[in-house]
Amino acid sequence: MIGDYLPLEVKLNIVLEVAFNSIQPGTRHASGLALRFPKIKAVRRDKNVGFRRHLSVRSQSRQARRANLSANFGRGA
Repeated sequence: MIGDYLPLEVKLNIVLEVAFNSIQPGTRHASGLALRFPKIKAVRRDKNVGFRRHLSVRSQSRQARRANLSANFGRGA
């Protein structure tokens, strides 16, 4: 019976790199986010659990890249 073993405690000692199609708000998980078509891209043995890139940092980085691409599009860059 799985109910006898819940809630589970997970040790935070593995860092996974996850690729996904899109991210959206969700109510099913504690993070409040849902990933569309998530896939484990790599086990990052070079990182420890103390190293975390927050979604806000990733989002700002992605927006900056998109703005740069838009600005350079059509300029032969």
